[in-house]
Amino acid sequence: MTARTTARRCIFCSGPAGSGEHMFPKWLNKLFPVDPDEPAPEWGRHTADEGGVSSTTFGASDIAGLRTKIVCHACNTGWMSKLEARAEPVLTPMVSGEPVTLDRDQQVLVATWATKTAMVFEPTLTNLDPFTEEQCSIVRTQDHPPGSTVIYLGAVEGPIAPMGYWCAKVHLVLGDSPFRNYHFHTLHVGPLVMHVLRMEPPPSGYGSFEAVEVPREVDISYDLATKIFLPTGNAPWPPKRVLGWNGLVALTRRELDMPEEWTPPGPHWAEESRDS
Repeated sequence: MTARTTARRCIFCSGPAGSGEHMFPKWLNKLFPVDPDEPAPEWGRHTADEGGVSSTTFGASDIAGLRTKIVCHACNTGWMSKLEARAEPVLTPMVSGEPVTLDRDQQVLVATWATKTAMVFEPTLTNLDPFTEEQCSIVRTQDHPPGSTVIYLGAVEGPIAPMGYWCAKVHLVLGDSPFRNYHFHTLHVGPLVMHVLRMEPPPSGYGSFEAVEVPREVDISYDLATKIFLPTGNAPWPPKRVLGWNGLVALTRRELDMPEEWTPPGPHWAEESRDS
């Protein structure tokens, strides 16, 4: 495996980057319209690993207005655009809070969308090793997440921002032996929570469409989140337990040892930022 060494190359195909890709798709602006009479929305990114914690806030003219230029025009207007078109009608009811049941194909579609979104977000963060070119290429060419990932769906309610993204990196030690690094990508769009667990180094044969074992120390109970990749039968959403803000924070860190500052900005961080 080779890690990407420059943001000038597309993370999915290594072609020339520079196309303005929405990190969260702009079709979400139809579901979360901005009131022109209210202060402009603000975004935050929060990440942590063994080296510390990094938080960044910045303004946005639309809720889903954040862009990055780490993909090429062909990917942005080609397979990525087609993925958004297929995912929108499946995701919209969940983002609107409507209970749904996903069949196997829909589970893979939502898992692919969540993984693609995490892949686009992660290179903009600090202190993290991004997905490799090989892993990104699997999403582009095979239309499913790499086997080094496990994807879960949860639900959240309460006074939270319309969208959010957090990423944590931990090193798991079993007994006295180092085991593996895990990246926990947590995205929420409205009440829908998407959790992408990535393993480094990946298990052997991670390019294949096969289930991988998740140690109980980093797995999520079935009543808290539904595992959709690999898919198994039909998947109802929301799960039995719906998270509040504190539950969402606990999910982002899995109750594992993290730096003391690992507390994602709270439900009212945007208002607090404007008042400071």
